[in-house]
Amino acid sequence: DALKVVSNEAKKLGAKVVSGPSWTMEKLLLDGAGEATGIVSEVGKESVADGLVMCIGVWSDSLLDTKSQLQARCWILAHT
Repeated sequence: DALKVVSNEAKKLGAKVVSGPSWTMEKLLLDGAGEATGIVSEVGKESVADGLVMCIGVWSDSLLDTKSQLQARCWILAHT
């Protein structure tokens, strides 16, 4: 699983990885300048960091203020 490999490599480099049902993102934490500093999960957990990498895929537009500039797309490629 590619995501597990990337996650493990990030941990080796010192990253804190939060995932799973209790870490489903509800909102971003922003500082006074509007910069993201962390997240709040749906169950109220907070995680603050110097930098964030969010793997939120098709939910990007519903979780971030993108002003509907993003559209989820999916293409299937099959070889027979």
